[in-house]
Amino acid sequence: MLFDTHAHITDPDFDDDREAVVSAFTAENRFVNIGYDLASSRASVALAESRDGIWAAVGVHPHNASSYTDETERELTTLAASPRCVAIG
Repeated sequence: MLFDTHAHITDPDFDDDREAVVSAFTAENRFVNIGYDLASSRASVALAESRDGIWAAVGVHPHNASSYTDETERELTTLAASPRCVAIG
């Protein structure tokens, strides 16, 4: 089994081939997709909830810390409540 603990499949770099990348994972392969701001955290949870073998991490990367607000914290808390979310940071 392969388990990638830090994937960014929802990044714009994968817009053209995201489905092909995700489909290439077999039943034996798993990954955690990492959110680094609100938009990517939302996308990470949505992707994880759409497929078996995918989990999400939500949060705000230090590079994006200036965008962190009370509303950000509330939404991240809501996203982290998903059963497919396994980490927050």
